[in-house]
Amino acid sequence: TYTDHYLCLYWTGDKNASSSGTTITLDKFDIEGNIYTVEDAVAPVSWSNAPSAWQSSNITVTLSATDATAGVAGIYYTTNGANPTVTNTYTAPLVIANEGQTTLKYLATDKRNNTETVHVEYPKLDKSPPNTTSNAATSYANAATITLSPGDTFSGVSYTRWRLDGGPLQSSLTATASAPGTHTLEWYSVDNVGWVESTKTATFVIKRQHEQNDPAILYQRVSTWTTASNPSHSASAAAQVSTQGAAAIFHFDGTDVDLIAYKGTNNGIARVTLDGVVVAYPDLWAGSTTYKQKVWSATGLANARHSVVVEWTGTKHASSSDYRINIDRFDVVGFAASVADTVAPVTTSTINPAWRSTPQTVTL
Repeated sequence: TYTDHYLCLYWTGDKNASSSGTTITLDKFDIEGNIYTVEDAVAPVSWSNAPSAWQSSNITVTLSATDATAGVAGIYYTTNGANPTVTNTYTAPLVIANEGQTTLKYLATDKRNNTETVHVEYPKLDKSPPNTTSNAATSYANAATITLSPGDTFSGVSYTRWRLDGGPLQSSLTATASAPGTHTLEWYSVDNVGWVESTKTATFVIKRQHEQNDPAILYQRVSTWTTASNPSHSASAAAQVSTQGAAAIFHFDGTDVDLIAYKGTNNGIARVTLDGVVVAYPDLWAGSTTYKQKVWSATGLANARHSVVVEWTGTKHASSSDYRINIDRFDVVGFAASVADTVAPVTTSTINPAWRSTPQTVTL
């Protein structure tokens, strides 16, 4: 057709199987018509469909280019941050499968060797759920405060949810509980591309602490009990005694109880009675003083009223220098029960009221 035509001869680097080289030569063009020169100083324009937002699955990127005059010669790209060269020719859509942010650089050249400025884009891929840790302990005194710490390496955390003992979901990062007993905390987080973390759990117990001066603890021979003051004791004090007949009585409604005391070189052996049955003889002696020791405990009791009696026995470890016993506090899964005692004790004796001419032995 008699119209304008554009003819361009390119070196390809390919050759015939029988050729010994890839050199091309140009002698002349023979044409029928007129020859004229078309000026082309405008570079081509290229673009991509790479998304700017974080994606949750592999990203397929298509590169495109246009040139209004000479035509596009090629598109070149890199995904490692280096500037593209002719050795990285775009021939098919790119699949970005590595998590994180990829640096995609690309440009196009036309058939007059006009080259555009490098484009830089950052496709972002997140294929992993977030991870949320907690500082949950296994046991708490009186109340529990647990902090959740969510994290996501790539797109970031969108929100965190938790619930206590199967209750309604909560949206804060701090879980609290105050009821005595065993509790289960569940939590998970969701990141900004929708990945949901597997639910995590922590089980913990809340015990109420009743210090040695708690009104719920009744002391027999109360005048003989003294206070040992030391910052290392629970609440900086413990009750101690070394007198025959001395005892401490503690009533509670619940399932678990711990006796907390300190051990030392001059402590003796106590007797513990639970619901009227002698259950233990904790030895409070130690070669050096240790504080806030759990010297006896009972777990899994019926959820009912219980009575614990800690008595002085007048016995001791062979290495101890005294028979003293002490109480720092009681820890219970439940509640202390105040039991009023308005009945006076009853004392009996074996005395014979008749006149005697010889001494008699009397037992009280």
